[in-house]
Amino acid sequence: MLTNALRKLKRQTARSSLVVASVSWLRNRKRRSFAEVESRIAGAHGLEIGGPSKIFSQRGPFPVYSVVASLDNVNFSDANFWSTIPAGMNFQFDEKKQPGQQIIADAVDLSVIADETYDLVISSHVIEHLANPIRGLKEWQRILKPGGMMIVVAPDKRFTYDRNRPVTPLSHILEDFAFNTPEDDDTHLEEVIRLHDLTNDGTVSSFDEHRARTLNNAVTRITHHHVFDIDLLLGLLVAADFTILAQDVFRPYHLLAVAQKAKLAAE
Repeated sequence: MLTNALRKLKRQTARSSLVVASVSWLRNRKRRSFAEVESRIAGAHGLEIGGPSKIFSQRGPFPVYSVVASLDNVNFSDANFWSTIPAGMNFQFDEKKQPGQQIIADAVDLSVIADETYDLVISSHVIEHLANPIRGLKEWQRILKPGGMMIVVAPDKRFTYDRNRPVTPLSHILEDFAFNTPEDDDTHLEEVIRLHDLTNDGTVSSFDEHRARTLNNAVTRITHHHVFDIDLLLGLLVAADFTILAQDVFRPYHLLAVAQKAKLAAE
């Protein structure tokens, strides 16, 4: 009996390990969409908004880090939920390459960076934290060289704690830009509190903790102001005067768009 039970346990453990390995492989498999743009970003001097990000790592599904020549990073503070790299310190995006510079600045105000500084701007799961995302995209566009590339990843609401919330209308975000909505805007906080799916959020332990963190969003910047599907992400980039080059939707919860800033008229 004991021997049979042990054999059964070993078979169950092996199956569980196979499932875990399969899920890990699926999540980290290089996307075909990366091959479509790899040659365009190879050797680029880039800036990441809000890194480092596993999705862009060497073993990630969109391994930007492995092909760029250099990469600096921007975070809104040197001690936030995602990163604790002080200003001016090294941003180690790839162990095989020289680290970039950590810059402390708001994603919608990169005035510390000169116009047309970078060939590439990337961001993963940042745009949803912006109250005025088009203002952010316009800033990212400003620091790009003519013809520069943009890679933006946003959460697919169907598989996140936003799944009970409606997708934000593009018209609403256009109004935010027109009226210069500030980043301490609290328009969506009541909805965030009321419709948040706690069963799909491993970063909080209770509704009270979630509510307190949301109400303190001006400091934490952890709230998802807007809720995305792929059409909204593409619509925002077009509204910000980018040309869409590639798009992708993949598990566990990623919407991805590759876009390009207009080249000089003479070109």
